[in-house]
Amino acid sequence: MSSTSQDLQYRLAVLREKMEHPTNYECALTYFGDEFATNHAFIAQSVRASTDGFDTTLAQCVTTIFGKPTRIQRLTVLHLPEFGFYHGAGIVGSRALMFCYFKQANTGVLTLIPGLDGRGSHVGRFRFVSEVGSPHLN
Repeated sequence: MSSTSQDLQYRLAVLREKMEHPTNYECALTYFGDEFATNHAFIAQSVRASTDGFDTTLAQCVTTIFGKPTRIQRLTVLHLPEFGFYHGAGIVGSRALMFCYFKQANTGVLTLIPGLDGRGSHVGRFRFVSEVGSPHLN
């Protein structure tokens, strides 16, 4: 087990730096998956948050990726309030959606992980245009 729970502030700072890289933000998702996604202590520290804003924003991002309106099912948003950090998951068709977002940096990354259909994965970065509103995806 990683020492994520012991040095959470440091590891979140590393994650944020990777997310803000101008072109290679995909490595942030790898880092998040390796260091946080399956760490039970980290998950236990997170509190369930409202999906308001995230549901619309992530759906718009996924729609941009696929080029057609797409619905996210079973969206779960978790929050570490002391760090302004959100993370979560959902289902898009036969794919799993995973995301993380730093409120202070207004920067989030998402990935769509291939399902049984075997199609490739997709990665995107998003920002809220307003507190709750349309995202900008690059």
